[in-house]
Amino acid sequence: MRHVPIVGLVALIVCATGPRAEAQTFTNLAAWQAAAGGAGELEDLEGVAPGPLVLGSNPAGLVEILLTGDTASGNAFVDGGAVNGSRELTGTVTTNQGSSRTLTLVFPEPVIAFAASFASASTGNHLTVSSASESYRLADFGVNDGFFGFVEGSPFDAVVLTSPFEGFQMDDVRFVPEPGALVAGFAALAALGALARARPGGRLAKPGGVD
Repeated sequence: MRHVPIVGLVALIVCATGPRAEAQTFTNLAAWQAAAGGAGELEDLEGVAPGPLVLGSNPAGLVEILLTGDTASGNAFVDGGAVNGSRELTGTVTTNQGSSRTLTLVFPEPVIAFAASFASASTGNHLTVSSASESYRLADFGVNDGFFGFVEGSPFDAVVLTSPFEGFQMDDVRFVPEPGALVAGFAALAALGALARARPGGRLAKPGGVD
């Protein structure tokens, strides 16, 4: 009986846990969901009380909004408006006086994909959305009013929103948690253990199936 070589199972573990794909960007919800591997989680901000955000942490349903920076610059608040008439996040993150604030959306767990619906994302203010490793200037993708999302090969915990001078609106925040990539690796390890137990004396097969 020819046995599966251990090097083959090691290769299986490596394939199950990497390498990771390059970042992809989308202006269509269905295409983003297909690339992300599912519909993901949706935070429509409808459960968030309307009004201005405070400096520091602002719980917003499934996500947390962190507002940091100069208390004299810009503003950020939750209100109804331009995106779809329902409750949304409006922010002026940086002013033309040079003082600035930062809006950060923090996810409850590491994610591989983020998306949202925007208004006024590239009219004068040129909104940029940044993950831990990539930055996306929405004007570069022709997005002013509408959907924008991305899928990355490495997980990230938050996105940072930066926008000079003017305000933008954002609603229907979507994100897809990191899949259990290691689960496949552990399954391969379990298969390796089962193979060892199946052989006489619990010995592992040598490369090439030679005893």
